[in-house]
Amino acid sequence: MNQDDHIPSAGRLTKIIAYLIAGLSLVLLIGLSLSFAFPFDACVAITVYPAWVWFTGGLFLSLILFKTKNRWVALTTIGLWFVFLVGFADTPLSLWRGLWGSSNSEWVAAREQERALRVITINCSGRQQSILALKQKNPDLILIQESPTIENLKTVANELFGGETHLLAGVDASILCRGEIEPITTTVNWSLGKLTLPSGQKLVVVSLRLSPPPFRLDLWNPACWRDFRDHRIKQRAELAALSQALTEIPASLPLIVGGRLQRQPPGSNLPGTAGVATGCFFNRRCGLGKYDHE
Repeated sequence: MNQDDHIPSAGRLTKIIAYLIAGLSLVLLIGLSLSFAFPFDACVAITVYPAWVWFTGGLFLSLILFKTKNRWVALTTIGLWFVFLVGFADTPLSLWRGLWGSSNSEWVAAREQERALRVITINCSGRQQSILALKQKNPDLILIQESPTIENLKTVANELFGGETHLLAGVDASILCRGEIEPITTTVNWSLGKLTLPSGQKLVVVSLRLSPPPFRLDLWNPACWRDFRDHRIKQRAELAALSQALTEIPASLPLIVGGRLQRQPPGSNLPGTAGVATGCFFNRRCGLGKYDHE
């Protein structure tokens, strides 16, 4: 028997490589989908990164398959990764709400009838100019994270709403509003107040900023996974404290909670999400992805 008969042909070797890459991509896709769908504390080191980060890696693996001339396998894996992105990325979901929600004319009519509010949440990194830029949006309520100094907040309150009675200043989370706001409680993580709108309607408002996660990329290090797990537990405790504070508020009052929640830990018992997200930044000067799922 010729020794060359034992050497796989180039076509067979290419097919084996294609199956290995496709299998790796599929295993990665299933593992990530389970981690995002069932966000266990032990998996926070995975879900702390936006879904598009993992999508990029999966897409790279899928594109390699084109080199192996397995076009259908490549197209199938790319399609599965796009399903993953749409299903678990934050921004596409908010864009969907924006595109298929109520039309702008309907919302404007509701606002004129005092049946709708424009609520904006912003992480301003301590810069009052970022808040002043919202004047063109004509907001009714601004939930601020990484607040400027109280003196700067007073300046902004006068500029946007005409007085300091429209301000609830907190340590790291503050509230500006059209109407008068009465402080209920403030902590390092949130400011909670009762807002009386010009129409006379009362509601409860919370500006929230959970503790930011550690910035670690060494996923091969068990200590990295422990740090992210412990941080998730800390966030859950912060939300539990907020939930306890909200139990003392009359249930008849409407409630708005907004701000920088990162990825909301399971069991937090906070209201569901709504609205349209704008912006996706690692920091405010560099247009990268949101590391903390703001």
